[in-house]
Order: sequence, then C-alpha cells, then structure tokens
Amino acid sequence: MSVDDHSAMLMSPTNTASLPMPQEWDVEPERAAVPPARRLIRRIAEAWRVPMSDAALRDVELCAGELLANAVEHTHARCRVTVRWTGERLRVEVSDSSLALPDRETAEDTVTGGRGLLLVQGLAHSWGWHPTGPGKTVWFECAADQLITGGRRLAVPRTRCQRPGREPLDAFGVTPRTCPATPRWPGRCHNPQPRNQPRNGVRMDAPRGSFVTLDGLSASGKTTVAPLVAAFVNGLHLTHDALPTFPRMRAEVDATGILPARFHWWLMANHLTSETARTLTESGRTVVVESYFPRTIATHRAMGHDSAPAYPDGALIPNVPILLEVDEQVRQERLHRRAERGTLSYWHQREEPNVAESSRTYRAFGLLRVDGTGRTPEEVARAIADIVRSRVPHSIEEGNGQ
Repeated sequence: MSVDDHSAMLMSPTNTASLPMPQEWDVEPERAAVPPARRLIRRIAEAWRVPMSDAALRDVELCAGELLANAVEHTHARCRVTVRWTGERLRVEVSDSSLALPDRETAEDTVTGGRGLLLVQGLAHSWGWHPTGPGKTVWFECAADQLITGGRRLAVPRTRCQRPGREPLDAFGVTPRTCPATPRWPGRCHNPQPRNQPRNGVRMDAPRGSFVTLDGLSASGKTTVAPLVAAFVNGLHLTHDALPTFPRMRAEVDATGILPARFHWWLMANHLTSETARTLTESGRTVVVESYFPRTIATHRAMGHDSAPAYPDGALIPNVPILLEVDEQVRQERLHRRAERGTLSYWHQREEPNVAESSRTYRAFGLLRVDGTGRTPEEVARAIADIVRSRVPHSIEEGNGQ
C-alpha cells in the first residue's frame, strides 16, 4: 500500500475502527487556568497524532479557549473538559453548572479576547450545546485536514442540515454515530471497538489492563501530566470527580477544618476510584489516576494524622505506581504563583511546613520515581508511557500492598 493510499484510508469516513479513548479532566474556576487547559487539549491531539495541521490545531485552541473562558466567567465553578477523536473530527466539550444558554450573538470581554461564540461559529466545523444534569455542555468539532497546500488548510464543507445549538446531521439528516450527543463520566466512555490496534495513525501498544497512578507533592505537575499519559497509552484518565456531587461534598468537608473527617472522606473517594479502576482493568482497559491512596495518606500524615503508609485492605494495587518529582526550587516557584493567584488552599499551606514527612511516606510506598525537572509535560508523559509499555501487568493483588 502506498503512502497516498494509506493516507486516504486514514481520512476515509468509513475508517472508524478503534478510536482513542476520550480524555476528561476538570478546570479550576480561574482565568489563569484557561491557557494551560487549551494547550493541554492540543497536546492530547498531538499525542494521538490526529491528521490536523498546525493551523487546524490553532483553531482548536482558540475555540477551546472561548468555551473555557465563558464557563469560568459565568459560573465561577469548576468545568469539565472532554476531548474526543471521532476518526474525522476532533471534538471538544466543556460542561459547566450553569443553565444559561450560550449566546453566539454576544462577544463578551473574555480571557481570550472577547470574541465569544462568534469565533467558534466561524472556525469550527460544527458546534452546539445540550443540557447535562444541573448544567449544560457546549461542544465544537474541527475537521481533519483533507488537503494541505502551501501551508493553507482547506476546510471541509460544513455539514448539511447543521443548525447552531443542535447535534450535527449528515447529508441524510441523521446524527452520525461518531458524534455522541451524551457526555459520559469517566469509566463510561463510548468505545466499543477492539483495543490495542492501530488507531488512525496512533500507536496503541500499551499493556492491556494496566493500572497507572501518579502521586507526588503539590505542584509536581500531576494534573497536567496525567491526561497526557492516558492519551499516549490509549488509557482512561479516571478522576475523583466522577460523581456529580463530588465538588460540593469536597467543599463541605474542607470547610469543617476537621483533619480526621477530611482524611476519611478522601479514603472513601479513593476506594470508589479503586472499584471503578478494578472494573475497567478487568475488562482490559488501561486506567490512569492522578493522586491515589499514597497522596491522601502522605498529605494527611504531614498535617499530623496518624495513619499507616500502606494501601488499605481491599484496595486495588497499581502495577505502575509513579512518584512524580520536580526540583524543589521549581516546585516552590509554582506554589508561589498559586499563592499570588489565590489558588493555594488552606490544606496545601498546612502540609508545606512538614512536607518532608510527605516525601518519607511516598518512599515507604515504593513508588517508581520520575523526575520532571527541565522536561516538558509531553516528555514526562512519554517517559511514563514507556514505563507502562515495558511493564507486563502482573496479577494485581488486593491487600495492604506489602
């Protein structure tokens, strides 16, 4: 098969077998969180090696920035980002807690320049929104490059019968299967195709059923690296916020200021993550979790809670447990920037004076150390992905991790 034939096959609308896992994560309700989030969307697309030019990916970044800015400005609460590759388009969804309808006629003064949804309408192949629980999801799709000539991207014609605010329809007025209308919580992503097969130019050769956890001190880069690792190994980035009530419950527990209450609440959240990961890995999926039992136990030991540095009975033990580290000066600079933005929590400030205890606890867990100093998030994620691929998953045991 020639290169041209192979490219044509990748771009064929009928070549929808074995798509990469959708990636989801939460974005903090602050202006400073918007640029890193939209850059992360691009990094995931590049990790998937989607057939999109730099110009197309810049369009994706701009559109994502507008949706994220709207969510940050109007809800003042966390929003959830979902990125999917459908085989023909990159789909980005931003879910927030507001029922206010998106208004493309109003270009408000947002973080990315005040262009509003008019920019999304002009750059995206299609866009729309739908209600989700207590809020809504706004989405857009940018098409893969059909032809790149002289650096100019030739856009795919807009889908027939497309109306703003509705799911895209094909030429026959049918909603394509590759554009799911209903967002799914982690662990419920629609991906019925066989695993570990070439996926539209994406290398998917990670071991089946690996359970990867990323732990480490505050500002070590876990939040940025975790979804990238999941993208590189075609895994599922599983977050604690899988339950719609999680943010509210977390805020209520944090507000009490009671250390034992917070510790046991986080144990409960980790046990829920453990059971979800167990189900997914048993079905052959690779799961990536940011901040697991080691993080909970290390943090609370540093704050004075007496708890053994071991996995609780019945917890799923990761076969790729990563300790993400970074030079202390770099970490302190990141913490300083958080403090300046007002995003350094009371609990983080309480842990820092005794952070040496956190480090001792991590060592007791015997985690695999990965140093991110002087490396980009992509380089760190690729290093972890190489570890995942090199470790044959053993029979993951239950117990105390000894």
